[in-house]
Amino acid sequence: MHITQTSNKVLAAELGVDPSMVSLLRTGKRKPAVKTGQARRMAAYFARRCPAAFQRQVLSEMLGQVSISPTMTMEALANALVCWLEGESEHLAEVILSGVGALHVQPERTAQTVPAPAAAAEHQTRFFCGEAGRREVMELMLQRTLEMDEPGLVLTVINDILEWLLSDYPLTRKLQSGFPELLRRGFFFHQIMPPLNYINRYAESLQFWLPIYATGQAKVYYYPRLRGNLYRRSIIVIPGQCVQYACSVAPGSKSDVILFSTGPQLVAAFERQFQGARRAVEAVDERTPRTGGIPSMS
Repeated sequence: MHITQTSNKVLAAELGVDPSMVSLLRTGKRKPAVKTGQARRMAAYFARRCPAAFQRQVLSEMLGQVSISPTMTMEALANALVCWLEGESEHLAEVILSGVGALHVQPERTAQTVPAPAAAAEHQTRFFCGEAGRREVMELMLQRTLEMDEPGLVLTVINDILEWLLSDYPLTRKLQSGFPELLRRGFFFHQIMPPLNYINRYAESLQFWLPIYATGQAKVYYYPRLRGNLYRRSIIVIPGQCVQYACSVAPGSKSDVILFSTGPQLVAAFERQFQGARRAVEAVDERTPRTGGIPSMS
């Protein structure tokens, strides 16, 4: 109500109740009436009144969902607000981990979004910059993978913050819709998982990886040593197909430099990097007690 400058009187008129009822709701002395759908009506109202980036940022902090951005649809935002207003933490978790639901979503035709490379430039290396570059490369990677005739491995090392991706709601949904198709076709994921030091990073990781963990088509290698957040990098390799490499020595992702290549030598080189890192992690892992399947916070 503060960030939308909504008074008790205005919200009461929206709900068709007395302003004193709104006061009781705000103090927690009354709960939204289920029969009249008060929580859903309030959620729809506030979703309409929160189009600005700063408002979505405040809601992200309130709901603990880093993916609330100006590109998120009002319907999706309203659904998250309903759970929060009703105090249903279990349902809110399902909304935050919306990637789980993506297992039942029909994949979109992502191959049409980015033009296929010309035959003469089949093996190419291109460089991109900033958050827009990272999003473009992610679409290229997904397109290339979906166009493969046979399923293969997806190798990932992501010691990074995914705000650059989660702030683009259409692209987030596109990736979440593409994952089930890759799993259905038999792709298998190998991931080197760094320590999850922050709650936002933990939520980000679960949002994208829990659907894949749930299928059993993923093998995770845990990286137990702490790293600073100044230096970050991520690698995604589709052996024999393409590679994405992003790195930065500054906080945030606006200064990132991203490489995308289909060149056989570069793809093979980064695959060797991954396999070398995997062997090193396995050697450390043999000496480190394990606590379970889903990554835990350090």
